[in-house]
Amino acid sequence: MKNMRNPYKPHLFFLFIFLVLACSNNSDDDLDNNNAQGTIQLSGDDTSDVGTTLIVGDVAEGRADLTGTEDSIVIVNAGTVISDDPAPFPPGDPRNTDIFITDDPENGFVIVVGAGGISMSIVVDGIPYRHACISGFDTFIDCGSLDLALGENRVVFNDSTVENTETGVILTLNGTVTW
Repeated sequence: MKNMRNPYKPHLFFLFIFLVLACSNNSDDDLDNNNAQGTIQLSGDDTSDVGTTLIVGDVAEGRADLTGTEDSIVIVNAGTVISDDPAPFPPGDPRNTDIFITDDPENGFVIVVGAGGISMSIVVDGIPYRHACISGFDTFIDCGSLDLALGENRVVFNDSTVENTETGVILTLNGTVTW
């Protein structure tokens, strides 16, 4: 029997891939990180490539101009901030480069969390490792325990699982992010 790839996997990331591609090497010390804090612990086979810890730098909530929905958050690594300026192009457009200001465009992460779904990319030495999950659909791996509490400014990853969109390897996330 032929091993067929899920045709929806590439499309799941299309909307959010620009987040990693959009990092610019600008510096602006006046931008606020919205008091974002948290550490996400990773486990699974991909940790040999991406590491075991993600340290949060900034969180943007309700940025439909970036994610396509207000019921979502965008999390980026320490050393990166998300500008409050509106994205000049539609959600998912890689030309939205001025929104993300980073001190190291070759290393970092972007995680988009919405109702029952995670889309993320971790970039190490310029190589992106893309992972995703969506709960309630049979077309992709279920996220497991994910608690996005927008009204409380927190998200809890409790053995949340995401799948590498290229290899199918599972990465598990644990930790709390607040903003």
